[in-house]
Amino acid sequence: MSDFPMLSNEMIVRVTALLVPGYIFNYSLNLFSPRKESNPPLKLLALGLINYSICYFLFEEIKGTVSFLLQVFLSPLLLGSIWSIFTHLGLVKKILNGISLNPRHSCPTSWDYVFNKFHSGARVIIKLRNGSNIYGEFSSNSFSADSNFKDIYIEKFFKICEETHEWQEVLTNKGIYINDGEISTIEFFD
Repeated sequence: MSDFPMLSNEMIVRVTALLVPGYIFNYSLNLFSPRKESNPPLKLLALGLINYSICYFLFEEIKGTVSFLLQVFLSPLLLGSIWSIFTHLGLVKKILNGISLNPRHSCPTSWDYVFNKFHSGARVIIKLRNGSNIYGEFSSNSFSADSNFKDIYIEKFFKICEETHEWQEVLTNKGIYINDGEISTIEFFD
C-alpha cells in the first residue's frame, strides 16, 4: 500500500479555490502593465486570499457550482484586470501619492514603460551599433514585448529622400525585425 495519502474531492476543490485565483489574479495584473515575472507561492496565495475575502461578501448568497466558478475564475480575472487598468492609467500612483506614499513605478524597465504607452503610431529612428539608422513607424502591428530580450519589429519601414529629407514609406516592405544586440538608441517622434 502506498504511503501517499489519497486526496479527496473536497481537498482538491479547497486547494484549487485557494491557489488558482492567485494565478489568474497575477496573470491579469500583467495584462495592461507589465511587471517582472515572479510567481512566489506566498504572493499567489495572498492574491487568492484577497480575492476570496472580497468574494465572500459579494457571493455569500450564491451557493454551489456557480459561486465556485465566480470566485475561482471570473472574479480574480476581473479584479486583476481592473487593478491593472488603474495602474496603467496612473490612478493607483496618484492615490498613493495623495496620501504621501511614493510607490515605485509599476513597469520594471524603461523599455516596458516606453512601449507600453503607445496606443497609436510613433515614428522612430533606430540607431544601430554599426552607426547606420533605420527609419520606421511603431504602430499597432509592431512588436516589442519582452524586456529581457529587447528586439523589435517595426511594421512600416521608411527611406529618407536625400533632396527633401522627407520620410518615404517603402511600400513593398512588410516591416523590419531588429535584433536587440544591434540596437544602440531609439528616438521617438509624433
